[in-house]
Amino acid sequence: MNRCASVWMGFVLLAAAGGVRAEPLLIDHRHTDITQLTQARIERAKAVLHIGYGHTSHGSQVTDGMTGLVGFANGGGLGLSLPEDIFAWNEGGAGGALDLEEGAGYDSGWLEMDCGYWSTWRDETIEYLEDPSHADVNVVMWSWCGQMGDKYSGGTLTNQYLQPMADLEAAYPDVVFVYMTGHVDIWDDADNKAACEAIRAWCASGNRVLYDFNDIEHWDPDGTYYEFVNDDCAVYAQAGGAS
Repeated sequence: MNRCASVWMGFVLLAAAGGVRAEPLLIDHRHTDITQLTQARIERAKAVLHIGYGHTSHGSQVTDGMTGLVGFANGGGLGLSLPEDIFAWNEGGAGGALDLEEGAGYDSGWLEMDCGYWSTWRDETIEYLEDPSHADVNVVMWSWCGQMGDKYSGGTLTNQYLQPMADLEAAYPDVVFVYMTGHVDIWDDADNKAACEAIRAWCASGNRVLYDFNDIEHWDPDGTYYEFVNDDCAVYAQAGGAS
């Protein structure tokens, strides 16, 4: 629930900003209360945002959660009382849904693979945005799978992710590029956390948008923080999986 709620909060804040931000937009565990979203704010996001989202396995947690949120809200979860299917999404935005196109993942198609595959993700982004059928796309997101810590330890996080994202921002000023942190990794805890801090610092230093996937995984739905966690929701006493 935290991930799907926070991504919707991010979309709503993006739509409210209208493409003009006076400061970085950082979406994390502080943006998971779905009950704070009004019908008007949700409808505004659906009216103005056209999103391309490239991901593989871990990134599907975002869209799987968004799909689950539709039924959750329809059933009045958390006391929600909103029009039926208000959180619906699909490619093209048919039926008043949010317009979000998922990438092809490991298959062939638009926005193949994830942002751990250099330079595939950069080239896929350019191909996607240059195609006339995507002329209305104004938000592009790429998720990680498990490569973020290795990029950091190998010294390639900047030149294979951060700087190319900045280059895309400069080349396509009418598109918002959403940075993401990768999932938690208890087996490579130090590099994982250091990589996240590098991404956060990069986004904070410029007028950038960050969806902090990693931060959200450190918090449970009740608002309790856990320092040592893994992507299967297991909690540990220290790095390396020690209990």
